[in-house]
Amino acid sequence: MMPNLIEIQYLMILIRARVLRIARGDAMKLTCQLDQQQGTLSLAGDLPDYDDFSDFGERLTQALEIRVVERQSGADRHQWSLDFEGSRLRLHFEGYSSAVWFELEDRSETELLSYLGRRIEGGLSL
Repeated sequence: MMPNLIEIQYLMILIRARVLRIARGDAMKLTCQLDQQQGTLSLAGDLPDYDDFSDFGERLTQALEIRVVERQSGADRHQWSLDFEGSRLRLHFEGYSSAVWFELEDRSETELLSYLGRRIEGGLSL
């Protein structure tokens, strides 16, 4: 089914707004939800789609000064292995649910997720 003119115009407005925000270096507004038992930090807000995740993930990890160790992707998922000052974690993206989250390899290091959450919610220029 072909999109109608209104849908196309709306998409063009969204694309222009995103390009302008990137060009100005505006801080991306993201919120975080920490689950200490699961050792995860979920992100919400202006999240990417599947095709834009690699760029988003690169900008996010650079802004947080996290080293990417390995990248894997599949049908609707991205999973990156990361290192932050010797602590190992993963960055996940699921396209169908539009979910992005960090997961610790060692669940006892939840203070790291708290720290990352504070940095992210403080506003990152992505």
